[in-house]
Amino acid sequence: MAFLLLAWIVTMNKKVILTGLTVCFILVTLILTKRLIDQPSQYVDEVTSEQHFSKAHKQFAEAKLINQNMYKQAAEGSTLVIKEAVPASLQGIRHNIRLLVDPDGNLIVNQDTKELFEFYLSAMGEEPLESILSRVQNELTSQLEQPALRQAQSLLKRFIDYKIELAELDAQTGDESLSQVNRIKQQKLQLAELRNRYFGANEYGSFFEQEDIYDNFMIDHLSISQNVTLDKEEKRQRLDALEKTLPEALRKVRKKATKHADVYEAAVNMRKEGASDEDVYQMRAETLGDEAAKAMAELDVSRRQWKQRLDDYTAQRNEIMGSGLSKQDAVVAINELIDMQFTGSERVRVRALNSAL
Repeated sequence: MAFLLLAWIVTMNKKVILTGLTVCFILVTLILTKRLIDQPSQYVDEVTSEQHFSKAHKQFAEAKLINQNMYKQAAEGSTLVIKEAVPASLQGIRHNIRLLVDPDGNLIVNQDTKELFEFYLSAMGEEPLESILSRVQNELTSQLEQPALRQAQSLLKRFIDYKIELAELDAQTGDESLSQVNRIKQQKLQLAELRNRYFGANEYGSFFEQEDIYDNFMIDHLSISQNVTLDKEEKRQRLDALEKTLPEALRKVRKKATKHADVYEAAVNMRKEGASDEDVYQMRAETLGDEAAKAMAELDVSRRQWKQRLDDYTAQRNEIMGSGLSKQDAVVAINELIDMQFTGSERVRVRALNSAL
């Protein structure tokens, strides 16, 4: 259910909205069209899944306790000191967000409120949660007075608790007996219930209305695309009609996003027909410009290198699995192999991919 998260990327004065369900749609397409590495295995997952669940549950509980303590300190007016330097991802970037209040001094909740929270949360992994929350709380204090300050602090506390529960929900396995579309619909209902527990009607609408519109659009898009009773032309007509139901602002965002997806698909088809890297580069440059084409070419190289490293790891991992070691000893050996061949964030990716390799 990670696809149900709304990501806000704030770069200088430009704001780009992406819904996680869009990411899901792209990933589904890639999974259906990309041949996975041979010899899939759940060997490691079977042994370690219970350990991972227990560890994750503990981490979720700790995060909630941290959030509760930080909220209490802020509400009591305690000075929140930040020991860490500004994270690299936030250095030199200004969010340019001014929180609004009504004539009675109450907080006006809107997308900017959520975007301010997400701006600082984007540094998760670069610094501790305590520091991130301290930065947000200090920002609230610098911009607001009572009663808006108290309202914003409460909203932040609930937003973080919601994010933690969302991560817990994401870690759960869906009903495998349902179709892909019905699983997504079920997860959307769970998400709506979770949001309703943490946010009032106005807060819910301000934070998630656009995401809900686009997520519902993508569910309908997926339903049409997977409808085996429709031929290609009927699907095209229904998808064109569905596209027109989106608000103009979301249509523009979608057009920009799908433009890159179209270029990706065109590159795949060109390579199948024997096109060279230079041919692909020219196509991308003509469509997206030289700078984007160059960045995509560099990404191609990185992906090929990453795939080769995964292939090498998979071969060595399969040797360990077929060596006659006990499951527990094999897991230890595989983990040592991962630690030796990959860096921090790469190790997380490899362990997550183990069942698909």
